[in-house]
Amino acid sequence: SFSSVKDESDSRTKSDGAEVGFADTAVRTETPLQRAETAGATKIVLNDGGCSVEGEGARVSAGGVFIEGAGTYVISGTLTDGQVYAEAEGPLEIVLDGAKISSSKGSALTVLGEQARIVLADGSENELTDAESYGSGEYAQGCVFAEKNLVISGGGSLRVNGNYADGIACGEELLIESGSLCVSAARYGLKGGSVLLSGGSVVFA
Repeated sequence: SFSSVKDESDSRTKSDGAEVGFADTAVRTETPLQRAETAGATKIVLNDGGCSVEGEGARVSAGGVFIEGAGTYVISGTLTDGQVYAEAEGPLEIVLDGAKISSSKGSALTVLGEQARIVLADGSENELTDAESYGSGEYAQGCVFAEKNLVISGGGSLRVNGNYADGIACGEELLIESGSLCVSAARYGLKGGSVLLSGGSVVFA
């Protein structure tokens, strides 16, 4: 099926099983999810031959990249079989700048922590794909999974291929402020305690 959701209504819409609410942008700025500082961002370049990290707070692991601290991380490059796993107590901002991640074991991107933001770099094209079945150690239920609150913004695009269950899922509020998203999923395209769209566009494919 094919359907789209855009910021053109103040009503609630249900699309492909995922309930989407529309929020006024001014209201959303009152939430505790504030954008992290961009100065001194750590740069992560994905590569099947060996990922690289320039800066603090992240390290290359056997299965991809592990982010272990609050701050801003810029991710680019391609990983055909790996994952990005992030855990932070403070605000965490992940900037996708031409990133393509596929995983055969579980989710493509997992974020643990209270405050997470994914920024789609202006003009960038990004794609995340999860496995069709997850390993026994995986508890995430989506290609993109955030433990608590998640904000998505930026001037780029993101394609999400949720082969196992959900496309983008979080435990509390999922807020899309801007960006162009195309999501396919075996279950829900977008899932959270609340799912709100204050800008950008979402297409369910």
